[in-house]
Amino acid sequence: MEATGAGKHGCGLKSRPPAGKRCNSALRGTQSCESHFLSLNCSPEFLYLPQNLVDLQKRESTLDLNLKDNVVMITGGSRGIGKAIALAFAREGARLSLCARTEQTLQQAAKEIEAVGGPVFHQTADVTSTDEAAAFVEATLSHYGRIDVLVNNVGGSRRTPTLEISDEEWHELLDLNAVTAARMSRLVIPAMKTQGHGVIIMISSIYGRESGGHITYNAGKAAEISLAKTLAREFAPDNIRVLSVAPGSILFEGGSWWRKQQA
Repeated sequence: MEATGAGKHGCGLKSRPPAGKRCNSALRGTQSCESHFLSLNCSPEFLYLPQNLVDLQKRESTLDLNLKDNVVMITGGSRGIGKAIALAFAREGARLSLCARTEQTLQQAAKEIEAVGGPVFHQTADVTSTDEAAAFVEATLSHYGRIDVLVNNVGGSRRTPTLEISDEEWHELLDLNAVTAARMSRLVIPAMKTQGHGVIIMISSIYGRESGGHITYNAGKAAEISLAKTLAREFAPDNIRVLSVAPGSILFEGGSWWRKQQA
C-alpha cells in the first residue's frame, strides 16, 4: 500500500500496490500479493476485503505465526491486556510464563490459558522488587531453559491532582510504569544474547504520546517508549528486537473504564 496525497475520501491510500512492486504484508506467500491486497479508506463504508481474502478464513490452513513452543514471559499476566496477550500466544502454541501479585487471579488465569492449549508456568511476583523480578526470570529459565519473548505489561496510575503529587508518588509510579520494564529487560537480555535471539515488547499507552491521561502515567509511559527505542538500537547486533505498543483505553474487569461503569 502506498501513501499518496489526500484522495476522495481523505485518507490518500491507493487501493493496490504500485505496479511491478511486491507487497510486504504478512499475507505475502499464501497467494499473489495483489490478490490479497486490503484497501483502506477513512469512511467505514469504503473498507472492503477481496473475496479471496475472505475465503482464507474458511480454509483449514491458516497463517502460521511461527510461535509454536516459543517461551513467552508476561508480567501482569493475570487480567486485562496481559491476560489477553497470554491467550493469544497460547492459541499459537507458545509456552507461557506469567507473573502477577495476586495468587488467586494468577491461578485462575493460568487455568483459562491452559484450556486454550498452551502450557503455563506461573509465579507470584511484584516486579517493582528487583529480588522478586530476578526470581521470576530465574524460575522461568529453570522451567523452560530459555526465554524467547518478554512482554513488559505492568503499569498503573492514580488520580492525584498534579500539584498534590508527592516525590514519593512520582518515584512509585515512574518505577511501576517505566523502571519495571527496564529492570525486566536488563534481567532477560543476557539469556537472549546467549541463545542468539529474543523479542522484548513494551505495553505502553497512547498517553505516552498524548496529554489525555494523568501526568505521572503519561511521563512513565513516554519513558517506556523511549526505553524501547534505545534498547532496540543497542541490542540489534545481538538479534534482539525491542518494540513498544501504545493501546488506547481498554475495557476489562477491574480496569478504570470498568470501574466507571460500576459507579
